[in-house]
Amino acid sequence: KKIVALYLSGYTDCSFTQFAEVVLEDFGVRISDMTLHRWLKEELVVSPLSKKRTKKACKLLIRERMRKPDLTREESEAVAGVSYILDDEFAHPTRPRSKYFGEMVQMDASEYRWVEGCPKWHLHAAIDDATGELVGAWFDQQETLCGYYHVLEMILLRYGIPAKFYTDRRTVFEYERKGKKDEEKDTFTQFSACCRELGIDILVTSVSQAKGRVEKLNQTLQHRLPVELRRHGVDSMDKANAFLRDTYIGKFNERFSLLVPEDKASSVFQECPSAEKINQTLAVVSGRSVDQGNCIRYDRRRFFPYDKDGKRASVRPGTRALVIKAFDGSLFLNVNDVIYALEETLERETHSLDFDQEKPKAALSERKRHIPPLTHPWKMSFHEQARKGKGDDYVE
Repeated sequence: KKIVALYLSGYTDCSFTQFAEVVLEDFGVRISDMTLHRWLKEELVVSPLSKKRTKKACKLLIRERMRKPDLTREESEAVAGVSYILDDEFAHPTRPRSKYFGEMVQMDASEYRWVEGCPKWHLHAAIDDATGELVGAWFDQQETLCGYYHVLEMILLRYGIPAKFYTDRRTVFEYERKGKKDEEKDTFTQFSACCRELGIDILVTSVSQAKGRVEKLNQTLQHRLPVELRRHGVDSMDKANAFLRDTYIGKFNERFSLLVPEDKASSVFQECPSAEKINQTLAVVSGRSVDQGNCIRYDRRRFFPYDKDGKRASVRPGTRALVIKAFDGSLFLNVNDVIYALEETLERETHSLDFDQEKPKAALSERKRHIPPLTHPWKMSFHEQARKGKGDDYVE
């Protein structure tokens, strides 16, 4: 009775198998999902993952119970208050799994209200097609380039470089909008260029059934993950991402992954690049022009270019340049294949030589700054990148 009451009080969105795991973890009581199914069936409750036949049988029992002539008021309210899910079955065509671990990774984002009281978030997730291993997951407000970059970073650090991504036809992977393109959102030259540099192929499809592994993964996560977030007191996106990274992905793979030592031995994941290489590759590149004050405007702020010795660089006004935002947020400037560091200009001085006695901290111009070498996505010719951003009317 206590177990049934617990399920009805706060776990009706939980499958019977998962709820049995919750009872074992929280109370140390081992119970089979079939026993739980029998107990809850008496209360006219079915699992949210039940088949259509089971739900139909439950509806018949409810109707029979309602027709009883001696039905009390309490029994009538209990029957009327029973909740059950009548969603349609998901039909995915059967397709053989890939042969090797890392041969194909399916990626997608799922919009859902993962935490009660919070707005809907997009969970970016990636699953290995051969083993069902959840290789990366990240929450963001929308389906964004930043979200997929975090998933890719997780894959690179944990496993290495996969051979292929299979995704839907989103602008994060393809960008064909007519008219003026937003360079920072023109992700065909962002995420795709990043994958091209790492040697990862990208296949896209507009048919959701074609990538059934990740669609099924989204369905499973929508049923299980909100329960786990609620149990662990997660109430913000930052906590949710930390919970995914540190706890849930490992727990999920222990329960559902088919990965065995033989798969690891035959894995086609390539060696993980260095942290510096990852930081440079997962970058966002956008074109800008140097203004009359020798500055670059970016993200509604103004920046000065500096060389590796910390000296302010002098660039002719009107010169086209590329602003590179590395994965860690560092900003650099590519001017004719020369890389400079960017430092934000101040609207007002923070120290007065005449009225302040404390010695100011060393300015950027007084110290050296590490500037990475010219590598992708910066090694492409400056003029070629500028043409992509300006179109056919660009003049060198």
